[in-house]
Amino acid sequence: MQKFRISIIVPIYNTADDLPRCIESIRAQSYQNTEIILVDDGSTDQSLSICRNYAEIDERIRVIAQENQGNNAARKAGLRASTGDYIAFVDSDDWIEERLLELLMAAAEGGCADMIISNVYMIYPDGRKIERKNLIETGTYRNPKEDVKHLFYYGRQSDYGILPFLFGKLYRRNLLVKAMEKIGDQIRYDEDRALVWTCLLQNITVVFLEDAAYYYCQRENGLVRSKDEMYLAKVNYFYRYMSHLFEKEDKILREQLDNYVLRCIRTGLRWKLGLSENDLLREKNLLDVSVFFREVKRVILYGAGTVGRDYYEALKAGQKIDLCAWVDREWKKLCVEGTEVEPVERVCELEYDYLLVAVKHESVFREIKADLTGTYAVPEDRIIWGRPCGIR
Repeated sequence: MQKFRISIIVPIYNTADDLPRCIESIRAQSYQNTEIILVDDGSTDQSLSICRNYAEIDERIRVIAQENQGNNAARKAGLRASTGDYIAFVDSDDWIEERLLELLMAAAEGGCADMIISNVYMIYPDGRKIERKNLIETGTYRNPKEDVKHLFYYGRQSDYGILPFLFGKLYRRNLLVKAMEKIGDQIRYDEDRALVWTCLLQNITVVFLEDAAYYYCQRENGLVRSKDEMYLAKVNYFYRYMSHLFEKEDKILREQLDNYVLRCIRTGLRWKLGLSENDLLREKNLLDVSVFFREVKRVILYGAGTVGRDYYEALKAGQKIDLCAWVDREWKKLCVEGTEVEPVERVCELEYDYLLVAVKHESVFREIKADLTGTYAVPEDRIIWGRPCGIR
């Protein structure tokens, strides 16, 4: 039974290289009671031509062309043109498994659920695939306002309690229309978060799934926000809107919003002042060595990102650490930049007591741990991780 119609809205801006893969993945959905709305937001490449070519071969596809107004305006245009009972969003450089819509619709409880939320896969330029999960327990929530207090941060973890992405979700049409009416087009920063969390704070029924079938591509050539002169103004628009949204809610949400926006501001100031990740205004990722070691241990440090660099300085100065090696997947690139790291393969050649993984998020640690045990035969009990002290 495919009783309910789903409108899939795809906002598009200069993604001609990836757009065919995206559209093909939507056309191939096992749930076929769909319409596909492609909204070209003033592309200057071949994106619009690709959209029109697909519209000629698939009667479910409708194309909207508009001047560049931003993602939020493109999604609103798609929503106005849609006729579905439920709405789904797909970004034009991503793709979805053929089962995604069927999976989401099956959880809609015969049309009783207003919003269905799945996990997603993050795809990185180096080929890594990491599943990002909602930390809220799976199941059905009726009037979820009391259950989603950890939208930004889950407890003391820095991971999102609920993934803030618009995609990987299904929305009842009337819920989405009311939510989008509240969000002005001037909000061009964190539009996803603003819309998702506006929906979740309504009196609705939400279903959280364990499954993941959406592939979210991380781009090396993405938006360089340091060149966006309006960055801090955009953060301000987002903050003002979310402050109003949370005005009558629990103070936990207001505190989380403040912490989140302060991080955004610090990042923006670093960009504006031309400071690197290692410079002023960045919260240091602290390492309490005593948590791990009570006597001298031989340690390999894995990871040379922001956390890894902070850990490296702490480990070098530690009295209980014999730092055997510092390794990273991107060792060649990092060496060119002046960071003295070695390839991960070195773990197969050295004697050590522990391999310390320096990353912020436990979900990323789990992926790295699986790779270390599977590819490099590192004993599981030698791989350790702890949330940086500076991470809230």
